Amino acid sequence: MFVMKGMTTELINKYDCSVCKEMGIEHEVLKDVPGPPTTKSSCWGEGLPTTKRKCTGCGFEDGPWVSANLVGGGW
Repeated sequence: MFVMKGMTTELINKYDCSVCKEMGIEHEVLKDVPGPPTTKSSCWGEGLPTTKRKCTGCGFEDGPWVSANLVGGGW
């Protein structure tokens, strides 16, 4: 599971993998790893690119997500 490192401007939207951190495993949470494109069953329509996050330590992933910039400018 990914947890945000903190609420300061330097740490917001930066994550730790709680499993690796607890076990003392060196890791990094990669953002914007390419995911599969959306399918026709997606509420956003078919063919949009997606991204996900991935831990370099244990391989845990979450997502995929469609960028808000593609589907509403963050609203």
